[in-house]
Amino acid sequence: MSIFRNAAVISAMTLLSRITGLIRDILIARVFGVSGDTDAYYVAFRLPNLLRRLFAEGVFPQPAQQEQPFLGEDGFFLQRGGDGLEGGVRGLFG
Repeated sequence: MSIFRNAAVISAMTLLSRITGLIRDILIARVFGVSGDTDAYYVAFRLPNLLRRLFAEGVFPQPAQQEQPFLGEDGFFLQRGGDGLEGGVRGLFG
């Protein structure tokens, strides 16, 4: 499969998701109208969506990935030491 076909499939599924979300919002507005129930529905999804955006989509750095050892060219494990560029260079070149 080509990259263009994969991109087209992802784009089509994203469009389908947006359309079904619009239909969901229209149905909720028609059934509940402007009421406390509608507000409670939307507030109930605010916190989980915020946490998903912050943690699952990579807004915060993931310390577990930064602390993982990696193999050098000679096959020995190297540890990253310190912070920033200086620590990375020390970890690579000992």
